[in-house]
Amino acid sequence: MNETPNGFQFQLFRQFTFQTNDQVLSCFFNELASQNINITGYMQAKEANGINFVKVVVGTPSTQTASDLETTRSVLRSLGVKNREYDIIQVFGFPPVTPGVLNTLFGALWCKVNVKAMYVGEESLIFIDVNDIKKALRTLNQSVLKRCPTD
Repeated sequence: MNETPNGFQFQLFRQFTFQTNDQVLSCFFNELASQNINITGYMQAKEANGINFVKVVVGTPSTQTASDLETTRSVLRSLGVKNREYDIIQVFGFPPVTPGVLNTLFGALWCKVNVKAMYVGEESLIFIDVNDIKKALRTLNQSVLKRCPTD
């Protein structure tokens, strides 16, 4: 965990990204629950063809264990779901119901990296999926997050 000079805290978590139908997605949830794997971050969108596009982060809000990851990999394999797994940024340390947090984070990042997704998880966590994590972390480490120009 790192605390930035601007007050935000962040850490890296692994995210699984995949596409599947409703029945397999339901089986995925059931298998994770039966093996006591918590989902701490989740984003889903149904595509025009009826397939679900899913991003999922397993573990607790503060910890993601090797066992969480291996169990999730095993469940996806057993269901025949092809997936991608990679690091994303988890941002925390700000009070819930703080207006403008997404604006502050996105406003500082969008002109420096490709922000592929931002979504809210348990306990008001924010997950940020970017194309260049090192550059995004350098940006988030600034003492004052400067907004990208909009004109």
